[in-house]
Amino acid sequence: MFKRSDYTSMDDLQLVELARDGDRSAADVLTGRYYRLAIKIAWDLLDDRDLAVEAAHEAFLKAFRALDTFNGPSFMAWFRVIVKNHSRDMLRRAKYRRSSEYDDGYVPGPHDASESPTERAAAREEYMNIVYEAYAALSPDHKEVLRLHVFEGLPYAEIARQLAIPVGTVMSRLYHARKNIKQYIEKYSSSDTEMS
Repeated sequence: MFKRSDYTSMDDLQLVELARDGDRSAADVLTGRYYRLAIKIAWDLLDDRDLAVEAAHEAFLKAFRALDTFNGPSFMAWFRVIVKNHSRDMLRRAKYRRSSEYDDGYVPGPHDASESPTERAAAREEYMNIVYEAYAALSPDHKEVLRLHVFEGLPYAEIARQLAIPVGTVMSRLYHARKNIKQYIEKYSSSDTEMS
């Protein structure tokens, strides 16, 4: 076993080899080395610090899952491509969600063009708090499946394997989790409208 100082003195290629073999300390050192860079790259593309942090975390997960595909010479260059691609994917998904929301008439939170950036930020924070409350209200089974699929990006089959349940059960739990969150948000939005 290596000491922390041993890891920090290793170059990226040595750390990648150890991380490929499941050494979490090596992965932690790589994460520490490139965390700020990942956020900066994502922030430049997403223009939102919170989304940039999310993109950086997800890019690290993708990179560590794909370490077997890395064949050098530069981990940093390879990882930068992953961060950029993931950030661009997030932008595309966000644009698609926005266009879908407008198509079906459901738009979360106020979007008044006369609002200041501070008011928009406050509205976004309020909306995210509602989403977190809705998530917290889910059953443990629904939370677990939603977390694995949405936050960790696992496909249905992998979730089913990890939880030892049928794929159909994964799909059903995801459907009901999303439905419950949407109903919670709609309920909150309608009660908020009635008060104004």
